[in-house]
Amino acid sequence: MQVLNGANSLHPFRRGVNHYQHHDSIKDIYCALSSVVRTELEDARKCSPYPFYSIELDEATDSSNASVLVAFLRFVDSNGLLSTKFLSVKELMMTDANTIYNTAKAILVEHHLDEKNMIGLATDGASVMTGIHTGVSTRFKECVPQLVTTHCMAHRLQLVSEKAANKVPYIVKYIGVLNQFAKALKFSPKMKRALTASKELHGEKAKRIKQVFFSRWLSFNDSVKALAGCIGGVISCLHSVAVDRNTEGRAVLHGIANQIGTVKFVLMTHFLADAVGILGFLSLSLQREKTSYDRIKPHVDGAITALKSLLTSPGPYLEEVNKIIPSTYDPSNLYVPYKTHDLKDSETQRTTFKKASEEFIDELVTRLSIAFPDNNIMSDFRVLSPRDQKLMELEEQKKKLTSISKQYKDIVCLEETLNEWELLRFIMEQERFADSDLQDFMTMFLHENQSTFPNISKLSAIGITIPTTSVDCERGISAYNAIKTDARSMLNVSLMDELMVLYLESKEIEQFNYDEAFKVWINAKDRRGFSAMISEESRSS
Repeated sequence: MQVLNGANSLHPFRRGVNHYQHHDSIKDIYCALSSVVRTELEDARKCSPYPFYSIELDEATDSSNASVLVAFLRFVDSNGLLSTKFLSVKELMMTDANTIYNTAKAILVEHHLDEKNMIGLATDGASVMTGIHTGVSTRFKECVPQLVTTHCMAHRLQLVSEKAANKVPYIVKYIGVLNQFAKALKFSPKMKRALTASKELHGEKAKRIKQVFFSRWLSFNDSVKALAGCIGGVISCLHSVAVDRNTEGRAVLHGIANQIGTVKFVLMTHFLADAVGILGFLSLSLQREKTSYDRIKPHVDGAITALKSLLTSPGPYLEEVNKIIPSTYDPSNLYVPYKTHDLKDSETQRTTFKKASEEFIDELVTRLSIAFPDNNIMSDFRVLSPRDQKLMELEEQKKKLTSISKQYKDIVCLEETLNEWELLRFIMEQERFADSDLQDFMTMFLHENQSTFPNISKLSAIGITIPTTSVDCERGISAYNAIKTDARSMLNVSLMDELMVLYLESKEIEQFNYDEAFKVWINAKDRRGFSAMISEESRSS
Protein backbone atom coordinates (compact mmCIF):
# COMPACT_ATOMS: atom_id res chain seq x y z
CA MET A 1 0.00 0.00 0.00
CA GLN A 2 2.81 2.42 0.86
CA VAL A 3 4.42 1.76 -2.52
CA LEU A 4 1.18 3.02 -4.06
CA ASN A 5 1.45 6.08 -1.79
CA GLY A 6 4.83 6.90 -3.33
CA ALA A 7 7.27 5.04 -1.06
CA ASN A 8 9.41 3.75 -3.94
CA SER A 9 12.16 2.56 -1.58
CA LEU A 10 9.88 -0.22 -0.39
CA HIS A 11 9.62 -1.96 -3.76
CA PRO A 12 11.83 -4.93 -2.70
CA PHE A 13 9.38 -5.80 0.07
CA ARG A 14 6.57 -6.46 -2.40
CA ARG A 15 7.77 -10.01 -2.99
CA GLY A 16 6.47 -10.94 0.46
CA VAL A 17 9.86 -12.15 1.80
CA ASN A 18 10.12 -10.69 5.31
CA HIS A 19 13.39 -10.97 7.23
CA TYR A 20 12.34 -8.36 9.83
CA GLN A 21 9.85 -10.03 12.17
CA HIS A 22 11.98 -10.04 15.35
CA HIS A 23 10.81 -7.56 17.98
CA ASP A 24 14.13 -5.68 17.78
CA SER A 25 13.65 -5.27 14.04
CA ILE A 26 10.11 -4.05 14.56
CA LYS A 27 11.38 -1.52 17.08
CA ASP A 28 13.97 -0.30 14.55
CA ILE A 29 11.16 0.31 12.06
CA TYR A 30 9.10 2.24 14.63
CA CYS A 31 12.16 4.32 15.54
CA ALA A 32 12.78 5.17 11.88
CA LEU A 33 9.15 6.21 11.39
CA SER A 34 9.08 8.31 14.56
CA SER A 35 12.39 9.99 13.71
CA VAL A 36 10.76 11.49 10.61
CA VAL A 37 7.94 12.90 12.73
CA ARG A 38 10.35 14.24 15.37
CA THR A 39 12.47 15.93 12.71
CA GLU A 40 9.42 17.65 11.24
CA LEU A 41 8.35 18.84 14.71
CA GLU A 42 11.82 20.14 15.51
CA ASP A 43 12.01 21.96 12.17
CA ALA A 44 8.62 23.57 12.85
CA ARG A 45 9.87 24.81 16.21
CA LYS A 46 13.17 26.10 14.82
CA CYS A 47 11.32 28.02 12.09
CA SER A 48 9.45 30.02 14.70
CA PRO A 49 10.68 33.61 15.14
CA TYR A 50 10.10 33.20 18.88
CA PRO A 51 12.53 30.93 20.78
CA PHE A 52 10.32 30.70 23.87
CA TYR A 53 8.53 27.52 24.84
CA SER A 54 6.64 25.97 27.74
CA ILE A 55 6.26 22.39 28.88
CA GLU A 56 3.49 20.42 30.57
CA LEU A 57 4.48 17.56 32.86
CA ASP A 58 2.48 14.77 34.48
CA GLU A 59 3.41 11.54 36.19
CA ALA A 60 1.35 8.36 35.79
CA THR A 61 1.48 4.61 36.38
CA ASP A 62 0.85 2.28 33.44
CA SER A 63 -0.65 -1.21 33.16
CA SER A 64 2.67 -2.90 33.99
CA ASN A 65 2.95 -0.79 37.17
CA ALA A 66 5.77 1.32 35.71
CA SER A 67 5.93 5.00 36.65
CA VAL A 68 6.28 7.31 33.65
CA LEU A 69 6.70 11.03 33.06
CA VAL A 70 4.72 12.48 30.13
CA ALA A 71 5.86 15.80 28.64
CA PHE A 72 4.22 18.10 26.09
CA LEU A 73 5.76 21.12 24.36
CA ARG A 74 3.95 24.41 23.74
CA PHE A 75 5.30 27.11 21.38
CA VAL A 76 4.28 29.70 18.76
CA ASP A 77 4.92 28.46 15.22
CA SER A 78 6.12 30.34 12.14
CA ASN A 79 2.55 31.46 11.37
CA GLY A 80 2.06 33.03 14.78
CA LEU A 81 -0.24 30.20 15.89
CA LEU A 82 -0.03 28.41 19.21
CA SER A 83 1.12 24.81 18.80
CA THR A 84 1.08 22.05 21.43
CA LYS A 85 2.97 18.85 20.59
CA PHE A 86 3.84 15.61 22.34
CA LEU A 87 7.45 15.77 23.49
CA SER A 88 8.37 12.56 25.25
CA VAL A 89 7.49 9.86 27.75
CA LYS A 90 10.20 8.49 30.03
CA GLU A 91 10.26 5.84 32.72
CA LEU A 92 10.84 7.01 36.30
CA MET A 93 12.94 4.82 38.56
CA MET A 94 11.54 6.77 41.52
CA THR A 95 8.72 9.31 41.79
CA ASP A 96 10.47 11.83 44.04
CA ALA A 97 11.04 15.45 43.00
CA ASN A 98 14.75 14.97 42.26
CA THR A 99 14.17 12.06 39.86
CA ILE A 100 11.33 13.84 38.05
CA TYR A 101 13.39 17.03 37.76
CA ASN A 102 16.44 15.22 36.37
CA THR A 103 14.26 13.24 33.93
CA ALA A 104 12.57 16.44 32.72
CA LYS A 105 15.98 18.10 32.21
CA ALA A 106 17.18 15.06 30.27
CA ILE A 107 14.14 15.39 27.99
CA LEU A 108 15.01 19.03 27.29
CA VAL A 109 18.62 18.12 26.46
CA GLU A 110 17.55 15.21 24.24
CA HIS A 111 15.30 17.49 22.19
CA HIS A 112 17.81 20.36 21.98
CA LEU A 113 15.69 22.75 24.06
CA ASP A 114 17.59 25.52 25.81
CA GLU A 115 16.45 25.63 29.42
CA LYS A 116 16.87 29.42 29.51
CA ASN A 117 14.14 29.81 26.87
CA MET A 118 11.55 27.98 28.96
CA ILE A 119 8.95 30.51 30.12
CA GLY A 120 6.14 28.28 31.42
CA LEU A 121 5.65 25.00 33.28
CA ALA A 122 2.25 23.40 33.99
CA THR A 123 1.71 20.48 36.37
CA ASP A 124 -1.20 18.84 38.18
CA GLY A 125 -0.33 20.61 41.43
CA ALA A 126 0.94 17.53 43.29
CA SER A 127 3.33 18.40 46.11
CA VAL A 128 6.21 16.64 44.38
CA MET A 129 5.70 19.03 41.46
CA THR A 130 4.95 22.30 43.26
CA GLY A 131 6.66 21.94 46.67
CA ILE A 132 8.14 25.30 47.73
CA HIS A 133 11.45 23.82 48.87
CA THR A 134 12.37 20.93 46.57
CA GLY A 135 9.43 20.66 44.13
CA VAL A 136 10.12 20.26 40.42
CA SER A 137 8.81 23.75 39.59
CA THR A 138 10.92 25.28 42.39
CA ARG A 139 14.04 23.55 41.07
CA PHE A 140 13.40 24.88 37.56
CA LYS A 141 12.76 28.41 38.84
CA GLU A 142 16.18 28.42 40.50
CA CYS A 143 17.71 28.07 37.03
CA VAL A 144 15.11 30.14 35.13
CA PRO A 145 13.91 33.02 37.37
CA GLN A 146 11.33 34.33 34.85
CA LEU A 147 9.61 30.94 34.65
CA VAL A 148 5.84 31.04 35.33
CA THR A 149 4.65 27.83 36.96
CA THR A 150 0.98 26.87 36.74
CA HIS A 151 -1.11 24.53 38.83
CA CYS A 152 -3.43 23.08 36.15
CA MET A 153 -6.64 25.10 36.27
CA ALA A 154 -8.81 22.09 35.43
CA HIS A 155 -7.34 20.34 38.48
CA ARG A 156 -7.91 23.50 40.53
CA LEU A 157 -11.58 23.51 39.56
CA GLN A 158 -11.97 19.89 40.60
CA LEU A 159 -10.41 20.69 43.99
CA VAL A 160 -12.77 23.66 44.34
CA SER A 161 -15.86 21.52 43.78
CA GLU A 162 -14.57 18.76 46.08
CA LYS A 163 -13.68 21.05 48.99
CA ALA A 164 -16.88 23.08 48.64
CA ALA A 165 -18.98 19.89 48.72
CA ASN A 166 -17.10 18.50 51.72
CA LYS A 167 -17.79 21.71 53.68
CA VAL A 168 -21.58 21.18 53.55
CA PRO A 169 -22.72 18.28 55.79
CA TYR A 170 -25.91 17.48 53.92
CA ILE A 171 -24.15 17.39 50.55
CA VAL A 172 -21.58 14.98 52.02
CA LYS A 173 -24.49 12.78 53.14
CA TYR A 174 -26.16 13.21 49.73
CA ILE A 175 -23.04 12.02 47.88
CA GLY A 176 -22.83 9.03 50.23
CA VAL A 177 -26.41 7.98 49.39
CA LEU A 178 -25.80 8.53 45.67
CA ASN A 179 -22.65 6.40 45.76
CA GLN A 180 -24.44 3.66 47.72
CA PHE A 181 -27.10 3.43 45.03
CA ALA A 182 -24.59 3.60 42.16
CA LYS A 183 -22.49 0.83 43.75
CA ALA A 184 -25.54 -1.38 44.34
CA LEU A 185 -26.64 -0.79 40.75
CA LYS A 186 -23.19 -1.66 39.39
CA PHE A 187 -23.09 -5.09 41.01
CA SER A 188 -26.74 -6.12 40.73
CA PRO A 189 -28.12 -7.28 37.36
CA LYS A 190 -31.58 -7.47 38.98
CA MET A 191 -31.44 -3.76 39.89
CA LYS A 192 -30.26 -2.85 36.39
CA ARG A 193 -33.22 -4.64 34.85
CA ALA A 194 -35.63 -3.09 37.34
CA LEU A 195 -34.24 0.41 36.73
CA THR A 196 -34.47 0.02 32.96
CA ALA A 197 -38.09 -1.10 33.25
CA SER A 198 -38.91 1.74 35.67
CA LYS A 199 -37.34 4.35 33.37
CA GLU A 200 -39.41 3.10 30.46
CA LEU A 201 -42.55 3.19 32.61
CA HIS A 202 -41.89 6.80 33.65
CA GLY A 203 -40.72 7.85 30.17
CA GLU A 204 -37.35 8.97 31.56
CA LYS A 205 -33.95 9.17 29.90
CA ALA A 206 -31.78 6.08 30.20
CA LYS A 207 -28.49 7.58 31.39
CA ARG A 208 -25.98 5.61 33.41
CA ILE A 209 -25.68 6.62 37.08
CA LYS A 210 -22.05 6.37 38.25
CA GLN A 211 -20.29 6.77 41.56
CA VAL A 212 -18.90 10.20 42.33
CA PHE A 213 -15.09 10.24 42.24
CA PHE A 214 -13.64 13.72 42.62
CA SER A 215 -10.42 12.49 41.04
CA ARG A 216 -12.40 12.13 37.80
CA TRP A 217 -13.27 15.41 36.16
CA LEU A 218 -17.02 15.96 35.67
CA SER A 219 -18.05 12.77 37.51
CA PHE A 220 -20.12 14.76 40.06
CA ASN A 221 -21.80 16.68 37.25
CA ASP A 222 -22.56 13.55 35.21
CA SER A 223 -23.91 11.63 38.21
CA VAL A 224 -26.37 14.24 39.52
CA LYS A 225 -27.64 15.07 36.02
CA ALA A 226 -28.22 11.37 35.31
CA LEU A 227 -30.09 11.00 38.62
CA ALA A 228 -32.16 14.16 38.03
CA GLY A 229 -33.31 12.75 34.72
CA CYS A 230 -34.66 9.51 36.18
CA ILE A 231 -35.29 9.99 39.89
CA GLY A 232 -38.87 8.68 39.61
CA GLY A 233 -37.58 5.48 38.03
CA VAL A 234 -34.90 5.15 40.72
CA ILE A 235 -37.48 5.28 43.52
CA SER A 236 -39.68 2.70 41.75
CA CYS A 237 -36.65 0.47 41.15
CA LEU A 238 -35.61 0.56 44.82
CA HIS A 239 -39.09 -0.23 46.09
CA SER A 240 -39.61 -3.11 43.64
CA VAL A 241 -36.25 -4.73 44.41
CA ALA A 242 -36.37 -4.14 48.17
CA VAL A 243 -39.72 -5.94 48.60
CA ASP A 244 -38.33 -9.08 46.94
CA ARG A 245 -37.38 -11.49 49.73
CA ASN A 246 -34.65 -13.02 47.55
CA THR A 247 -32.80 -9.70 47.20
CA GLU A 248 -29.52 -9.44 49.09
CA GLY A 249 -29.07 -6.36 51.24
CA ARG A 250 -32.79 -5.52 51.36
CA ALA A 251 -32.33 -3.42 54.51
CA VAL A 252 -29.69 -1.27 52.83
CA LEU A 253 -31.89 -0.76 49.76
CA HIS A 254 -34.84 0.19 52.01
CA GLY A 255 -32.59 2.77 53.67
CA ILE A 256 -31.50 4.21 50.32
CA ALA A 257 -35.15 4.35 49.17
CA ASN A 258 -36.14 6.23 52.35
CA GLN A 259 -33.33 8.77 51.77
CA ILE A 260 -34.07 9.34 48.08
CA GLY A 261 -37.85 9.42 48.58
CA THR A 262 -37.78 12.79 50.35
CA VAL A 263 -38.46 16.32 49.19
CA LYS A 264 -35.03 17.58 50.27
CA PHE A 265 -33.22 14.86 48.31
CA VAL A 266 -35.21 15.53 45.12
CA LEU A 267 -34.76 19.30 45.45
CA MET A 268 -31.04 18.92 46.17
CA THR A 269 -30.61 16.65 43.14
CA HIS A 270 -32.09 19.22 40.79
CA PHE A 271 -30.30 22.12 42.49
CA LEU A 272 -26.94 20.34 42.15
CA ALA A 273 -27.71 19.54 38.51
CA ASP A 274 -27.90 23.32 37.98
CA ALA A 275 -24.94 24.33 40.19
CA VAL A 276 -22.53 21.56 39.29
CA GLY A 277 -23.68 21.82 35.68
CA ILE A 278 -22.23 25.36 35.61
CA LEU A 279 -18.93 23.94 36.87
CA GLY A 280 -19.17 21.26 34.18
CA PHE A 281 -19.36 23.87 31.43
CA LEU A 282 -16.44 25.73 33.03
CA SER A 283 -14.40 22.52 33.21
CA LEU A 284 -14.99 21.84 29.51
CA SER A 285 -13.83 25.37 28.64
CA LEU A 286 -10.66 24.81 30.68
CA GLN A 287 -10.00 21.58 28.82
CA ARG A 288 -10.07 23.17 25.38
CA GLU A 289 -6.92 22.83 23.34
CA LYS A 290 -4.58 25.84 22.97
CA THR A 291 -6.35 27.93 25.58
CA SER A 292 -4.71 30.87 27.37
CA TYR A 293 -5.45 32.82 30.54
CA ASP A 294 -7.23 35.71 28.81
CA ARG A 295 -9.64 33.15 27.32
CA ILE A 296 -10.23 31.40 30.64
CA LYS A 297 -10.90 34.37 32.95
CA PRO A 298 -14.19 35.46 31.28
CA HIS A 299 -15.50 31.91 31.69
CA VAL A 300 -14.56 31.87 35.39
CA ASP A 301 -16.17 35.28 35.98
CA GLY A 302 -19.28 34.13 34.11
CA ALA A 303 -19.48 30.94 36.21
CA ILE A 304 -19.28 32.94 39.46
CA THR A 305 -22.08 35.25 38.28
CA ALA A 306 -24.22 32.28 37.21
CA LEU A 307 -23.72 30.54 40.58
CA LYS A 308 -24.70 33.67 42.50
CA SER A 309 -27.87 33.97 40.43
CA LEU A 310 -29.01 30.53 41.68
CA LEU A 311 -29.49 32.08 45.13
CA THR A 312 -32.22 34.40 43.82
CA SER A 313 -33.74 32.45 40.94
CA PRO A 314 -33.80 28.66 40.32
CA GLY A 315 -31.88 27.11 37.46
CA PRO A 316 -33.61 25.10 34.70
CA TYR A 317 -33.52 21.78 36.56
CA LEU A 318 -34.85 23.16 39.86
CA GLU A 319 -37.39 25.34 38.06
CA GLU A 320 -38.80 22.24 36.36
CA VAL A 321 -39.21 20.31 39.61
CA ASN A 322 -40.73 23.37 41.32
CA LYS A 323 -43.66 23.00 38.91
CA ILE A 324 -44.44 19.68 40.61
CA ILE A 325 -43.32 20.22 44.21
CA PRO A 326 -44.87 23.22 46.04
CA SER A 327 -42.29 25.91 46.88
CA THR A 328 -43.38 26.06 50.53
CA TYR A 329 -44.14 23.39 53.11
CA ASP A 330 -47.80 22.67 53.88
CA PRO A 331 -48.14 21.33 57.47
CA SER A 332 -51.38 19.59 56.56
CA ASN A 333 -49.58 17.35 54.04
CA LEU A 334 -46.77 15.12 55.30
CA TYR A 335 -46.34 13.74 51.78
CA VAL A 336 -45.98 15.56 48.46
CA PRO A 337 -47.04 13.82 45.21
CA TYR A 338 -44.15 13.48 42.74
CA LYS A 339 -44.86 11.60 39.50
CA THR A 340 -46.10 8.18 40.70
CA HIS A 341 -44.71 8.53 44.24
CA ASP A 342 -45.34 10.38 47.48
CA LEU A 343 -42.28 12.13 48.89
CA LYS A 344 -41.84 12.73 52.62
CA ASP A 345 -41.91 16.43 53.45
CA SER A 346 -41.34 18.57 56.55
CA GLU A 347 -40.31 22.06 57.61
CA THR A 348 -36.93 20.68 58.71
CA GLN A 349 -36.31 19.22 55.26
CA ARG A 350 -37.03 22.54 53.57
CA THR A 351 -34.73 24.36 56.00
CA THR A 352 -31.97 21.78 55.50
CA PHE A 353 -32.17 22.12 51.71
CA LYS A 354 -32.17 25.94 51.78
CA LYS A 355 -29.23 26.11 54.19
CA ALA A 356 -27.18 23.49 52.31
CA SER A 357 -27.74 25.10 48.90
CA GLU A 358 -26.79 28.57 50.16
CA GLU A 359 -23.67 27.24 51.92
CA PHE A 360 -22.60 25.33 48.82
CA ILE A 361 -22.93 28.39 46.55
CA ASP A 362 -21.05 30.57 49.04
CA GLU A 363 -18.25 28.02 49.29
CA LEU A 364 -18.00 27.67 45.51
CA VAL A 365 -17.91 31.43 44.87
CA THR A 366 -15.30 32.01 47.58
CA ARG A 367 -13.06 29.17 46.48
CA LEU A 368 -13.34 30.03 42.78
CA SER A 369 -12.26 33.61 43.53
CA ILE A 370 -9.25 32.30 45.47
CA ALA A 371 -8.32 29.60 42.94
CA PHE A 372 -8.55 31.96 39.94
CA PRO A 373 -7.21 35.30 41.21
CA ASP A 374 -7.07 38.42 39.08
CA ASN A 375 -3.87 39.77 40.58
CA ASN A 376 -1.02 37.67 39.22
CA ILE A 377 1.37 37.94 36.28
CA MET A 378 -0.88 35.84 34.02
CA SER A 379 -3.81 38.22 34.44
CA ASP A 380 -1.51 41.12 33.47
CA PHE A 381 -1.22 39.66 29.96
CA ARG A 382 -4.89 40.51 29.43
CA VAL A 383 -3.75 44.07 28.62
CA LEU A 384 -2.53 42.68 25.28
CA SER A 385 -6.01 41.40 24.42
CA PRO A 386 -8.12 44.04 22.59
CA ARG A 387 -11.27 42.59 24.13
CA ASP A 388 -9.96 43.21 27.66
CA GLN A 389 -7.77 46.25 27.01
CA LYS A 390 -10.72 48.46 26.06
CA LEU A 391 -12.18 47.93 29.55
CA MET A 392 -9.05 49.28 31.28
CA GLU A 393 -8.02 52.84 32.06
CA LEU A 394 -4.73 54.01 30.56
CA GLU A 395 -2.96 53.95 33.93
CA GLU A 396 -4.03 50.36 34.54
CA GLN A 397 -2.84 49.41 31.05
CA LYS A 398 0.61 50.88 31.68
CA LYS A 399 0.78 49.27 35.12
CA LYS A 400 0.11 45.80 33.73
CA LEU A 401 2.46 46.35 30.79
CA THR A 402 5.21 47.48 33.14
CA SER A 403 4.64 44.42 35.33
CA ILE A 404 5.11 41.89 32.52
CA SER A 405 8.00 43.87 30.99
CA LYS A 406 9.88 43.74 34.30
CA GLN A 407 9.13 40.02 34.59
CA TYR A 408 10.87 39.50 31.23
CA LYS A 409 13.47 42.24 31.46
CA ASP A 410 16.08 39.98 29.85
CA ILE A 411 13.86 39.62 26.77
CA VAL A 412 12.25 43.05 26.28
CA CYS A 413 13.11 46.67 27.07
CA LEU A 414 10.58 48.43 29.31
CA GLU A 415 11.04 51.90 27.78
CA GLU A 416 10.75 50.62 24.21
CA THR A 417 7.71 48.54 25.15
CA LEU A 418 5.91 51.59 26.54
CA ASN A 419 6.81 53.57 23.42
CA GLU A 420 5.37 50.85 21.19
CA TRP A 421 2.24 50.84 23.34
CA GLU A 422 1.51 54.51 22.64
CA LEU A 423 0.71 53.57 19.03
CA LEU A 424 -0.51 50.00 19.45
CA ARG A 425 -3.27 50.80 21.96
CA PHE A 426 -5.04 52.94 19.35
CA ILE A 427 -4.72 50.18 16.75
CA MET A 428 -6.25 47.70 19.20
CA GLU A 429 -9.30 49.96 19.52
CA GLN A 430 -10.14 49.55 15.83
CA GLU A 431 -13.49 47.87 15.19
CA ARG A 432 -12.01 44.85 13.40
CA PHE A 433 -10.11 43.91 16.58
CA ALA A 434 -12.93 44.76 19.03
CA ASP A 435 -13.77 41.17 20.02
CA SER A 436 -10.30 39.69 19.52
CA ASP A 437 -8.46 37.97 22.35
CA LEU A 438 -4.70 37.74 22.71
CA GLN A 439 -4.28 34.74 20.40
CA ASP A 440 -6.52 36.22 17.70
CA PHE A 441 -4.74 39.60 17.79
CA MET A 442 -1.38 37.86 17.65
CA THR A 443 -2.38 36.02 14.47
CA MET A 444 -4.31 38.88 12.85
CA PHE A 445 -1.86 41.72 13.44
CA LEU A 446 1.18 41.39 15.71
CA HIS A 447 2.81 38.45 13.96
CA GLU A 448 2.80 40.30 10.63
CA ASN A 449 4.05 43.50 12.28
CA GLN A 450 6.62 42.12 14.68
CA SER A 451 9.35 44.30 13.14
CA THR A 452 7.31 47.40 14.07
CA PHE A 453 6.37 46.15 17.54
CA PRO A 454 9.20 43.74 18.43
CA ASN A 455 8.90 43.97 22.21
CA ILE A 456 5.13 43.67 22.42
CA SER A 457 5.18 40.87 19.84
CA LYS A 458 7.55 38.94 22.10
CA LEU A 459 5.39 39.59 25.15
CA SER A 460 2.28 38.44 23.26
CA ALA A 461 4.07 35.27 22.15
CA ILE A 462 5.05 34.64 25.76
CA GLY A 463 1.50 35.31 26.95
CA ILE A 464 -0.09 32.68 24.74
CA THR A 465 2.75 30.20 25.25
CA ILE A 466 2.41 30.05 29.04
CA PRO A 467 0.17 27.02 29.72
CA THR A 468 -2.91 27.30 31.91
CA THR A 469 -3.59 23.59 32.24
CA SER A 470 -1.89 20.22 31.90
CA VAL A 471 -4.85 18.60 30.12
CA ASP A 472 -2.66 17.75 27.12
CA CYS A 473 -0.71 15.43 29.42
CA GLU A 474 -3.97 13.88 30.60
CA ARG A 475 -4.94 13.23 26.99
CA GLY A 476 -1.44 11.88 26.39
CA ILE A 477 -1.80 9.46 29.31
CA SER A 478 -5.15 8.30 27.90
CA ALA A 479 -3.46 7.70 24.54
CA TYR A 480 -0.63 5.86 26.31
CA ASN A 481 -3.12 3.57 28.07
CA ALA A 482 -4.98 2.99 24.80
CA ILE A 483 -1.75 1.64 23.29
CA LYS A 484 -0.30 -0.15 26.31
CA THR A 485 -3.21 -2.25 27.51
CA ASP A 486 -3.13 -5.24 29.86
CA ALA A 487 -2.76 -7.46 26.80
CA ARG A 488 0.31 -5.44 25.70
CA SER A 489 1.85 -4.88 29.12
CA MET A 490 5.28 -6.07 27.92
CA LEU A 491 5.77 -2.96 25.78
CA ASN A 492 8.66 -1.08 27.35
CA VAL A 493 8.57 2.68 27.88
CA SER A 494 11.30 3.45 25.32
CA LEU A 495 9.22 1.80 22.58
CA MET A 496 6.10 3.53 23.90
CA ASP A 497 7.91 6.84 23.39
CA GLU A 498 8.23 6.09 19.68
CA LEU A 499 4.67 4.78 19.39
CA MET A 500 3.27 7.85 21.14
CA VAL A 501 4.94 10.15 18.63
CA LEU A 502 3.41 8.20 15.75
CA TYR A 503 0.01 7.96 17.43
CA LEU A 504 -0.28 11.64 18.36
CA GLU A 505 1.79 13.62 15.86
CA SER A 506 2.22 11.73 12.58
CA LYS A 507 0.60 12.89 9.35
CA GLU A 508 -2.02 10.99 7.40
CA ILE A 509 -0.77 7.83 5.66
CA GLU A 510 -0.96 9.44 2.23
CA GLN A 511 1.21 12.38 3.37
CA PHE A 512 3.81 10.49 5.39
CA ASN A 513 7.38 10.58 4.07
CA TYR A 514 8.11 6.84 4.00
CA ASP A 515 11.16 7.26 1.77
CA GLU A 516 12.81 9.45 4.40
CA ALA A 517 11.94 6.91 7.09
CA PHE A 518 13.44 4.18 4.93
CA LYS A 519 16.71 6.13 4.63
CA VAL A 520 16.89 6.44 8.41
CA TRP A 521 16.18 2.74 8.82
CA ILE A 522 18.63 1.48 6.18
CA ASN A 523 21.46 3.70 7.48
CA ALA A 524 21.00 2.75 11.12
CA LYS A 525 22.92 -0.53 10.73
CA ASP A 526 23.98 -3.16 8.20
CA ARG A 527 20.76 -4.65 6.76
CA ARG A 528 21.93 -7.98 5.38
CA GLY A 529 18.37 -9.23 4.98
CA PHE A 530 17.50 -6.26 2.82
CA SER A 531 20.65 -6.73 0.75
CA ALA A 532 19.56 -10.32 0.12
CA MET A 533 16.17 -9.04 -1.09
CA ILE A 534 17.86 -6.64 -3.49
CA SER A 535 20.03 -9.45 -4.86
CA GLU A 536 17.04 -11.76 -5.25
CA GLU A 537 15.04 -9.09 -7.04
CA SER A 538 17.98 -8.40 -9.38
CA ARG A 539 18.23 -12.09 -10.29
CA SER A 540 14.49 -12.28 -10.88
CA SER A 541 14.53 -9.30 -13.20
